[in-house]
Amino acid sequence: MNNKDFTIDIFNRLKGQFVLMDNKVFRFIGIGENQDDFLYILWDGKEIYYKTILEHMIQLKDKINKKDYDTLISRSKLNDYDNLIFVVEKIDEKINEKSKISNIVKKLKMNVLTDINKDNVNLLDNLYWTIN
Repeated sequence: MNNKDFTIDIFNRLKGQFVLMDNKVFRFIGIGENQDDFLYILWDGKEIYYKTILEHMIQLKDKINKKDYDTLISRSKLNDYDNLIFVVEKIDEKINEKSKISNIVKKLKMNVLTDINKDNVNLLDNLYWTIN
């Protein structure tokens, strides 16, 4: 297995999960590469972070108490920008129109993709926004 396949395999096993890197909790949403290295693409609920795959990433799911992991999920659903879109889309379906909020949140996700392209990072797979 080459480095690219190894990196994609890690992403497929852990995508959408909360992980610990640099003493901070992130959600693992993507995998990419630039001219120097393969990169973990991490989300803290507000911003994207790139970390080299040479850094140690600690999986939290099934490694910490289930109740504690569920608390991470609950807080993420309440506070993270990307989760607003799911709530707003449900509201939009009920009132049968697209709201300004929905468009703002969708624009946020598009801005993330734009930032990734601007940072010269090539995605190796689609970003995975679903919390796992």
